[in-house]
Amino acid sequence: MAQVQRLLFTVAFASTYYSSAKAQTACSITKPLSPNCGSGAQYDFGCLADTHIIDGNDGSFDYMINIGGIPSSKVKKECSSLDFDGLTLTGVQMSKDRSSCYIIGAKETGPQWAFNQNLGGNGFVSVLYKDNQNENPRQMDLLFLCNKTSKFTPYFNREYDNNGAVYEIDFRGPQCCLGGCASNSQVANEVGWGLVGVLIGGAALYVGIGFAFNTYKLKKEGRERFPHVEFWSSIPGLVKDGVSYSKNKILRREGGTYESV
Repeated sequence: MAQVQRLLFTVAFASTYYSSAKAQTACSITKPLSPNCGSGAQYDFGCLADTHIIDGNDGSFDYMINIGGIPSSKVKKECSSLDFDGLTLTGVQMSKDRSSCYIIGAKETGPQWAFNQNLGGNGFVSVLYKDNQNENPRQMDLLFLCNKTSKFTPYFNREYDNNGAVYEIDFRGPQCCLGGCASNSQVANEVGWGLVGVLIGGAALYVGIGFAFNTYKLKKEGRERFPHVEFWSSIPGLVKDGVSYSKNKILRREGGTYESV
């Protein structure tokens, strides 16, 4: 199902993106992985700086990418024979058996950030990385495609030629939209505090309604007016029992059965 959805998205995207040359505007970098693409279009892709290994969909290659830089230990683990001369790699093409590895992106080669306007008014950000070769370099074209309703997904899209092999990797998800990780984090915080508010409000209703029912309907008095007062009164003892039992198990004391303390 996921493959079908990805195929449909790619076909729809290709009808506008691949059919014409890129209409690009260069973006400036105010801080790492935070391109400013003009007219208040500030993005933040910092939360996407994780190492991903992506299937190349051709049965021959995988792609290891990290826009923040792949840890050298990870590169050596996957591609022990690769000589990268101390470069901070952002992309590596790897054969399935890891016998052949090729650099397709390094931070030191000067990433080119751009805003692309091939989807009508809904543009997207891209960044182009190159390897350390001067002629016919291998390149990684990374596209950040906004989708506010999908889970973040990185995938290999296609290979094409542009004075050297170019490997297009697509990032898709809410983190790729305007604002990027910053706005996505704000939404998550708002949802979290909203849930806290719901829980507090529910607890207040529970206590208030229960207190009124016990007082005016059941004519209870004192502490008995609080709903399920016996259950709530027993919680400290249950917690104490649980802590004591867990402590005994950790210290490997004799007797593993539960006894109220």
